[in-house]
Amino acid sequence: MLTYNIQNVPKQDPAVITAAQLFVNFAAIHTTSNQLTNMLYDLAAHPEYHEPLRLEIEEVLASEPEHVLSKGSMPKLRKLDSFMKETQRCYPPALVRIRDIRST
Repeated sequence: MLTYNIQNVPKQDPAVITAAQLFVNFAAIHTTSNQLTNMLYDLAAHPEYHEPLRLEIEEVLASEPEHVLSKGSMPKLRKLDSFMKETQRCYPPALVRIRDIRST
């Protein structure tokens, strides 16, 4: 990303490039932490998903050498992937998001 900014920012001012890079870093950190927070909220709101997700993770861990999740084990976590995608569908990434909490 830094190389892209250096090559494509019209004004080769280091302050402009630095500001652009900081903005990208902030957005990446913010959206990741927001997604994880929303997933935790959803898990708390839907305890019926705890057991299926836990069992899936245990099964994948048992099949991995040294019982550690790796990059190669991620595609095996289909339920977790679906849960994450559904959370992101319900709460899409945004620079500023206020979570609306309602009683159900």
